[in-house]
Amino acid sequence: MSLGELEQVFKGVFAVLEDGGYLVFDLNMEEGYRSRWRGSFAYVEEDHVCAGRSSHDANEKTGRLDVTLLEPKGSGWERTDFSLTQRWYEESEIRERLRKVGFEELQSVDGNELIAEGTSHEGRMFFVARKP
Repeated sequence: MSLGELEQVFKGVFAVLEDGGYLVFDLNMEEGYRSRWRGSFAYVEEDHVCAGRSSHDANEKTGRLDVTLLEPKGSGWERTDFSLTQRWYEESEIRERLRKVGFEELQSVDGNELIAEGTSHEGRMFFVARKP
């Protein structure tokens, strides 16, 4: 989750990407954690029940999602609990790491600009980078 680890991911992708190939990805940015990573949700389906609680820590630049999943098993239910933690970075930090490993033609688009019916990309940034 450190910038160094993010850079290692970019290096790994760069190493296996063909010349002229593109890396396309998106990341949650700080705005997304502030607006969407708070509160709780739950839904019930025929084959499972899922409940989650999300939060963010502005000082640590992290978001955390705690999930409880219930699935039918035999005559009862089986419970699984897990957490997902993510870190956000500044756009400039991401671009700097992409350039450092050799990517060119960097483009980024704020998710708020990608409006499609029924979708929400608030607080997400989409990136495109090309290996020369």
